[in-house]
Amino acid sequence: MREFFNRFDMVQARYGNQQEDMWNVDEHGIALGVCVNTCVIGKVGKKRTYIQSPETCEWVSIIETISATSKYIRPIVIFKGQNVQTSWFEEDNLPNWLIAMSGKGWTTNEIGIQWKKWVELCNDNYVVLVGLPD
Repeated sequence: MREFFNRFDMVQARYGNQQEDMWNVDEHGIALGVCVNTCVIGKVGKKRTYIQSPETCEWVSIIETISATSKYIRPIVIFKGQNVQTSWFEEDNLPNWLIAMSGKGWTTNEIGIQWKKWVELCNDNYVVLVGLPD
């Protein structure tokens, strides 16, 4: 980790990046449906503990991008399916999101290209994108 931040500092110094030039991108999933607080007991040292739900859940993926100065790019919300249903949203309160559809509700190459168009903002404003491993 220290090596990453040493290199990160070198890139910042080399390009003269300021905080407004630093952006974080994250993709994560959210289960739609009934949610209840649950106590989960798992093995020590295990990264994840899986639980079964009595109901089938629908997953939605979200790609969000935010800068170190709290500026953000509209999130991309990826629903499972082929067409957006207007009944999913209240007519007078439509969110300012980029909405995408995929067969499984996950990112696809096509959705990645849509997102890339938003990232071109970085190139236009000399923002250096740095990727971190998961």
